[in-house]
Amino acid sequence: MRMEINDLLKENQILREKVETMRKLLWEWNPSCGGVWEQRRLREIGETQADYPFAFDDEDGPDMPLFDFENG
Repeated sequence: MRMEINDLLKENQILREKVETMRKLLWEWNPSCGGVWEQRRLREIGETQADYPFAFDDEDGPDMPLFDFENG
């Protein structure tokens, strides 16, 4: 029983890491579309701005990696 719980926790962590990576990829792939979480299909599955904390710099506003000419 304990091993099953550990396996489930490990699988849960792996899935969380995959989701986080996919969110970052989605944001970097087309940042010009604004908040990707505002897309209808993403809203339908519960995505919110809170799921994309990496997309914002408190000082500069939304992060636009493809258009960040100062840092690249």
